[in-house]
Amino acid sequence: MSAAAENLLVNGDFEASPFAVGWDAAEVEEWTGLGGTATAARLPWETMASLGQAFAPQADFTLDLAVESAGTVEPQSFRVMLDAGGKVALELRGSYDNRLQVNIEGGFFDLVAETDGSVFPIPANTPVRLRVVGRNFGTPEASWDFAWSDPGAESLVHTVHGLRGFANEAAAMSAPVDAVRFDRTSTRDAHSYVVDLASLRTGAEWIPAANHHVRTEVDAIPDGPGKVTRISGVYPHLAVTSRASEVGPGAIAEMAGDLWVVTYDPHSPGGSSTRNLHQIRPSLERFIRPESVGGTPANRLHHTESDQLFIGHHVISRDGTVRTISPGDMRGRLTGTARHISDPENKVYFASMEEDFYEVNVHSLEVNRFSTTSLPGDHGKGRSRISGGDRSMNSRNGVLRADTAGCGSPKPSPPTNPRLLFSSMASAR
Repeated sequence: MSAAAENLLVNGDFEASPFAVGWDAAEVEEWTGLGGTATAARLPWETMASLGQAFAPQADFTLDLAVESAGTVEPQSFRVMLDAGGKVALELRGSYDNRLQVNIEGGFFDLVAETDGSVFPIPANTPVRLRVVGRNFGTPEASWDFAWSDPGAESLVHTVHGLRGFANEAAAMSAPVDAVRFDRTSTRDAHSYVVDLASLRTGAEWIPAANHHVRTEVDAIPDGPGKVTRISGVYPHLAVTSRASEVGPGAIAEMAGDLWVVTYDPHSPGGSSTRNLHQIRPSLERFIRPESVGGTPANRLHHTESDQLFIGHHVISRDGTVRTISPGDMRGRLTGTARHISDPENKVYFASMEEDFYEVNVHSLEVNRFSTTSLPGDHGKGRSRISGGDRSMNSRNGVLRADTAGCGSPKPSPPTNPRLLFSSMASAR
């Protein structure tokens, strides 16, 4: 870092008092600093903590910081985002084993070594230095580099160069970056982590020669004669797996002559690293699609007018083309997709467990989020339009919760039975 380079972030080392001055912070704790500083910011376990700061728009920039995660067994540890024009343009995170991943249009992909294709895990409670270098953001020539240190060290020795994949390509190419954010709001099923020594500077600075790349391919069964295993009428090659604590098919539907299956990870409204969109041919060959974005989906709808299948965050046309709505644009554990009340030819509804309702244009996939109020019960479980009516139906669970005082019998949280809730979407806008 040049001595003349100005840090555009206020209190990037969190040494001011109070420690988070200059930052937009929620549920963030003061913590012991990394790399010899006195103070850092911690985003705690089982919170929806967030930390962010806006700065003057930068087409060429260099971001430095240090992070430390408390564990390695959750689907997410740290999460670093750079916004452009109000949308996430770049996103980095630690996933299972705290291995480094980047977000490309809603899917998370490992950074792997050029020599042997190995991932880069970071031990728990060990700081690592990160550097993001961006060039030409706000133009079609936008690109970026990423470098990081060995765990516990300061020197940047691992790098990827010339990346043209973004969390949101349209955002990266239409506006310079103007904010940095760290949060735990994509999933509560994530480790706590510490952030320190954050510095954002004008200009694209040096990083070492590249020795890693982004692994965008998936472990799919190849085309042609494939792996089909049948044992006494059972096809074990069709079993689905995940490194999460729970997995299963969330939705199954037919389109373009094939079966399409989305599986789910628990508690992942912001997506996850699991490759969860499966295509099964009539021959029973299975293909794991690269468009996968993970998450916790359980929704499907065949939209008659456009002849498209909506399943999870994906939209599949009659010729087998797959388009994907980024979980960043439509956050939630999706539980239902339904026909639109007033414009069924061009729009559909989505509902989620988080009580968010969305309206999506079936052609452009533009997302419109409805502002809603809390509904009775827990866990939304589905959504549909009442045939011939002007109402949409949403169902939610009732659950039993233990007495919060820690004694006595579990107390039912109303409603104690599943309920059907009806609302005019015109009044929910």
